[in-house]
Amino acid sequence: MPDDMTATSIAKYVESGTRTASDIAEATIAAIMAGEPEPQAMEFFEPYLLRQQAAELDAGTRGGPLKGVTIAVKDIIATKGMPTGCGTPRYKGVSRGTDSACVDILRGAGALIVGKAVMECL
Repeated sequence: MPDDMTATSIAKYVESGTRTASDIAEATIAAIMAGEPEPQAMEFFEPYLLRQQAAELDAGTRGGPLKGVTIAVKDIIATKGMPTGCGTPRYKGVSRGTDSACVDILRGAGALIVGKAVMECL
């Protein structure tokens, strides 16, 4: 997979069938792990969750203009199935149980949520 993949090109490739969402997920996982075996830029990263989302897209259960595009969200944004620690030890590991509005919109558009990006304590 080329290193210069943009959100636009990924969505086009997945929509056309040139690439699958699973291809994109595996390339994303490989890129993250190649940079750091234990990613420090990510507060939460579980490859199996990314693979699960990609399999759902490949099965045709959802789609949209961001189909297959991988996106990490900041740790302050509630994301179903992922802890939202808000960058503080007080909330580390706490799961909100629902998606925030912005994550809901991203998922509805076909985006794959990679995980939670680190943020500093507010």
